[in-house]
Amino acid sequence: SRIPLFYELLPGSIHDVSTLKSVLKKAEWMGASGIHAVMDKGFCSEANIDSMYESAMHFMIGMSFVSKYAKDCVAKAKEDITHHNNYRCISGDDIFVKSWCDNWKGHRLYVHVYYDSEKADAEYKKFLKELEQCRLELLSGQKEKKHEAWYKDCFIVKETPVRGIKISYRDDAIDRYRNNTAGYFVLVSNDIKDPVDALKIYRCKDEIEKSFDDLKNTLDCRRLRIQSESAMQGR
Repeated sequence: SRIPLFYELLPGSIHDVSTLKSVLKKAEWMGASGIHAVMDKGFCSEANIDSMYESAMHFMIGMSFVSKYAKDCVAKAKEDITHHNNYRCISGDDIFVKSWCDNWKGHRLYVHVYYDSEKADAEYKKFLKELEQCRLELLSGQKEKKHEAWYKDCFIVKETPVRGIKISYRDDAIDRYRNNTAGYFVLVSNDIKDPVDALKIYRCKDEIEKSFDDLKNTLDCRRLRIQSESAMQGR
């Protein structure tokens, strides 16, 4: 039914594995067995994955690109991920997929790399708009503090009394600024080997989160902003 079984009040955003173990103990108390933990990027850390292997847990986790491992997975898949053999239509979305079985410190780990070309195009267009905005700011002389690094790294500015301001791009720097992981998403699991099943299961987690989002926003239970346990329970 994808309806949440229970909820628990936690003191802020807690992403360590001890929180997960506590939830699993409660689930066992309710009689649930064979649990497969599905986690978002907030739980992505080497320590968490190591701990879940030590606990013999079944898990799936979305990898953050803060992780070098996730970036290496994208680099490995990039060369031929858009080959027609890798195309899948998942829940109406056109996605390219590459999967393989990797070794995580002696443990089996299934890696699924997804590429959405529409998302990549949207992110690239967003990047180009911001780059153009920086160029216009330089021409007008109305610089924004948040773009100082862009001005310095991405542009060559020359000004003469006759020709005025002339701006050209530093192509090598712009290539570095571009998000090389745009349009990519990485899932890893020690249990789910099929990439289509993996993504569908991960998206089910989003449906659960949207249910809680409705509670917080549609039903006006937004951020509590209280200072005591009793006030929180009253709210």
